Amino acid sequence: MLVLGRRQNESLIITNEQTGEVIRVELLSCDHNRGRIGITASDNYRIDRGENVTDEPLAEMTTGG
Repeated sequence: MLVLGRRQNESLIITNEQTGEVIRVELLSCDHNRGRIGITASDNYRIDRGENVTDEPLAEMTTGG
């Protein structure tokens, strides 16, 4: 896992080196231990809250299994 610190209005870019597709994640605001993030990605990506995903491959990825 890569852990990065970001300030408000700073972003990080995730690029698929094979396809050139880009996902941009931006910290929009942060206060009282809560942050709001914005995600910009093509329609090829499904974006969900982690607690809403129950797929086994995701569980394997996060636990290293």
